[in-house]
Amino acid sequence: MKLNKNEIKYIAFLLPFLLSQTVFVITSSIFADILLAFKLVVFIYFLIRYVLKSRVSVFDTLIFTYFLIWFVSVFLNSSDFLNYIKEVVVILTLVLMVEDARYCNFKAYLNALTCVLFFEFLANLVCAIVFPGGLWSTTSIYGSEATYMFLGLGNQITPMLLLAVMTLLIQFSKHNIRFCIIYAIILLGNLIFMTSATAIVGVTIMTITYIVSNFTKFKEFGKVVFFIIVCIGVGIVIFRVQYLFSFIIENMLGKSLTMSNRTVIWDRALSLIQNSPMIGYGSGTLETVIGDRNAHCFFLQIVIQSGVVGLLCYIGIFYVTLKKCWKRINTVSAKIITSCICGYVVCCMTEVYSQSYLVLLLCFAFLVETIEKEITSS
Repeated sequence: MKLNKNEIKYIAFLLPFLLSQTVFVITSSIFADILLAFKLVVFIYFLIRYVLKSRVSVFDTLIFTYFLIWFVSVFLNSSDFLNYIKEVVVILTLVLMVEDARYCNFKAYLNALTCVLFFEFLANLVCAIVFPGGLWSTTSIYGSEATYMFLGLGNQITPMLLLAVMTLLIQFSKHNIRFCIIYAIILLGNLIFMTSATAIVGVTIMTITYIVSNFTKFKEFGKVVFFIIVCIGVGIVIFRVQYLFSFIIENMLGKSLTMSNRTVIWDRALSLIQNSPMIGYGSGTLETVIGDRNAHCFFLQIVIQSGVVGLLCYIGIFYVTLKKCWKRINTVSAKIITSCICGYVVCCMTEVYSQSYLVLLLCFAFLVETIEKEITSS
């Protein structure tokens, strides 16, 4: 893939955010501080451009509303305000960058995002092969050794992996076949070395959803899968119906019906939520809230963070973006994005990830027309 000046510019903008996934952020405070400084510079740049253009969408309004609800929770609970600012800066910058690219050069942005993810996962795969014991290790809360790859812990790489698969499918739709073959091999290698059952499930759901919706007459398959995932997720997390899927959980994934003790954590999370259901506790997205663990369910963590009010706002974001995306469900871009969201939501049922990748994905769903124009113009 040859890069032009605009693509190199977007690579420079994206690197401080996507490099934050690497293990060196944990092992080197200097490296982390340098990335933070660059993030602030990029944030200020795109914020100024956003204010000058004065283009406020429904998506923007809902995102700002959620941040306001979260801020109120942080303020009322005297939570970590600095951590709140750091998260908001990252999420907002990624959104502002995409929206700015929409009016400037979306092709350059997509190619830059693909390029950065390609080389990061290439580096992760090479490091996994050369250093099978990981680049860094620590002792987990269970007393076992937790090894970090170039891009961090295996299960926490999942959101970036799903985003990478999405860019792969977009490039495939643009008929960049040779590049896609190499990219697919790299991502498959990463999936193997990650040894994450959650990642395997997420990528599998995403792939099957895309194949069925794109290569059969069942064009709205992704919509059906999404609602099934939500129903099953609520059933497992809230009503504990996982025994209905015992064959998949125990035989295929090799997990217990307690979902590796997640059911215990969910019970504690639900108990915590009952004490402050409306506005939550203002905690960070990845913050430990159940003893020394997070809620191990992204949506429970959101309720702990900003209460039922915050969750309803998040549901509103999903509703607005998916409604717009599904109006074009027969287009290639809508099928790709819907498939990715399905895979992502599955993973969010049993894991907690940074909000940045999910919000970025929802932003793509909101801008589905722009992505479709880019695919069809190639």
